[in-house]
Amino acid sequence: MVLTSTKRELNKMKNIIASYPAYDVIEATMNKDGVKSLRANTELALRNERSDGHNHLNHYMISSVVSSAVGDNQDPIKALERAKANGHKLHFIFALGTCLTAHKQAKKEYIEVTHGDRIYFEGRLFEIQPANNDNLCLKEIPSDGYSLMTIREIA
Repeated sequence: MVLTSTKRELNKMKNIIASYPAYDVIEATMNKDGVKSLRANTELALRNERSDGHNHLNHYMISSVVSSAVGDNQDPIKALERAKANGHKLHFIFALGTCLTAHKQAKKEYIEVTHGDRIYFEGRLFEIQPANNDNLCLKEIPSDGYSLMTIREIA
């Protein structure tokens, strides 16, 4: 028997938090400890409340030195060594710009994150923290006793 799903059926399985004409904001998959699992180049959305009471979303992407090097067809080991030698962060989140277009585009999806979220990314456990100028940073959490079996429950 062959099982097929339409895009509409797949979207029903996702928990869509907010939907806009250009994108949906969806809930990340979490394990029983509330840890979200993210992959390199996942696009993220963080809800910010303004002083006038209105909410807006800032968009970000999570990445690493290794995933960036692989994506650029460069040697990830050399990139990692160079980043360490220069004292650069090896895992990071950066803000995405916004662009208005006149042509149709496929609807995008962003994973909702909040300050203090614990995430599992490229074999390490991090906490998402606020940084200057509405940016985000990753603080590595020592994962003593945090087993790979617990992480695999996320999938």
